[in-house]
Amino acid sequence: MICRYLVMARWNQKRRDAETLEERRLSAAPLFRKGVSDSDIARRVGVTPQAVHRWHLLFERGGADALKKSSHTGRPPALTEPQKKKLAKLLLAGAVASGYPTDLWTTERVRGVVRRKFGMTYTTVGVWKLLHKMGFSWQRPKRRARERDEKVIATWLTDTWPNLKKRGTGEGR
Repeated sequence: MICRYLVMARWNQKRRDAETLEERRLSAAPLFRKGVSDSDIARRVGVTPQAVHRWHLLFERGGADALKKSSHTGRPPALTEPQKKKLAKLLLAGAVASGYPTDLWTTERVRGVVRRKFGMTYTTVGVWKLLHKMGFSWQRPKRRARERDEKVIATWLTDTWPNLKKRGTGEGR
């Protein structure tokens, strides 16, 4: 005896993003209208019957619109877009311009600037995430001696070094 069951493949989902999940939920709406059982829909769509049951309850209350993705949850960002632009300008001007003794930005220093300029308190991790979203990345400053004189170095490279190079062509050197 040969059994003929239509076996649907699991939902082809490369990523678990909101759009893909919404598409999957909305694909069940026409099946709800046709009166297909939750377990059959679950098999076709490739999810658990419990998930389809939840979707069905939502569908009965609000139609297909109830199956659409909801807005982002969680706390809204503290800084507005204009404030973020102002912060970026402050950061690009350098830490010295904001009253620090060196031009090295740390998350603690950025945190202080945000508190002083915008009256908002961020955690150190919150500042790091904010900077990352704004396109800033961690950079280690190059260590250079305080006594370093760029003019003397440039003169040595253009005058002294070429003379030393020319003299070094003899045998045994």
